[in-house]
Amino acid sequence: MTERARLKETLERLYREEIAGQPGSGYLREHAAPNFIDAQVRTFEWYRPWVPARGAVLDWGANHGPDSCLIRATSGDAVDLHACDFPEPGRYPVFHAFSNAEYRRLEDVVAMPYDANAFDAVIASGVLEHTAMDDESLKELHRIMKPGAPLVISYLPNWLSVQEWKLRVIDKRDFHKRRYSIAGTIALLKRRGFEPKVWGYHSFFWERRLERLGFSAPASERLARWLRKLPIDVIKPTLWFIAVKVNGF
Repeated sequence: MTERARLKETLERLYREEIAGQPGSGYLREHAAPNFIDAQVRTFEWYRPWVPARGAVLDWGANHGPDSCLIRATSGDAVDLHACDFPEPGRYPVFHAFSNAEYRRLEDVVAMPYDANAFDAVIASGVLEHTAMDDESLKELHRIMKPGAPLVISYLPNWLSVQEWKLRVIDKRDFHKRRYSIAGTIALLKRRGFEPKVWGYHSFFWERRLERLGFSAPASERLARWLRKLPIDVIKPTLWFIAVKVNGF
């Protein structure tokens, strides 16, 4: 079994067990869908090189904590794993028990209950767009991170995405109020003391279709990397960034 398959199997099992205790949770059922789990694991594979082998890592806005679980599944006990969000502790016992992250409930929309320079990395998966004040939240992250520590931002809504437009205009869903461009996000990160290192689009549109056509996973990913460079941003629903904390430019 490949590591990707093992990680997907791990998340599938955690979702089954968590849903068994919360059968009415539409949120868990939505995120347990195969395409969600596939995207979660592929995204983790992208940012995994930036997760330190040792040290303190914070899963900011973790909720049930799938990222925490993937980090624990691959890093074991070498990482001092922390997580925080607004839900009360114990809401997702299966996921939280597996990740064994030190979970803290947030009491403020910006301030976080951590010391300055506490973390060697912060994972922000689908979080920044939901904050009350994204610039102030980034300022607080800067405070609690060590100099040079990476900030991993994923699933940031792409302002050009046709999927975002459809959800808001056609489906009439109360969806993302704040959307981002690459240039605007780079400027935002720099204003709050982060130096963007790499960035791109989250879209497994090409991989999934190539695999359905019979391409192997490695071949589909090689082709997809080339296809993602095509100037058709409307089919790329979300953005990702890796930025590091700096104390001055």
